[in-house]
Amino acid sequence: MTNIIRDVGKDLQADRIYLPQEDLTRFNYSKPELQDRQYNDRFVRLMEFEATRARDFFSRAAAALPAEDRRAMGPAEIMASIYRGLLRQMELDKFRVFEKEYRLSKLEKASRIATQLFKSFLNLPPRTSV
Repeated sequence: MTNIIRDVGKDLQADRIYLPQEDLTRFNYSKPELQDRQYNDRFVRLMEFEATRARDFFSRAAAALPAEDRRAMGPAEIMASIYRGLLRQMELDKFRVFEKEYRLSKLEKASRIATQLFKSFLNLPPRTSV
């Protein structure tokens, strides 16, 4: 879901739309508006909804991970941490996905990787929030 949000603008360049049609309808934001890259309150509310969905997916995945599998799932937890960081960046920036490409800095990625490796080493539960 985080990738879908992040890549809305890039996907449009390739004539692809991965946002669910039912969500576009729910927020009264049309496919032509999306194709025209119209950034408005309805678009922001749609993206906030998708971000909440993504965060819920992260939380549910973390809660479903058995303690005995945490160490083996270290790489997946690293990626989840990186994608939570990307999601947070987009949220703070009000989802300017038509005009920006979101990436974490090398330092931010390294910090998240080190944190997750340390947690995995200690077998600590994954973080369920951004």
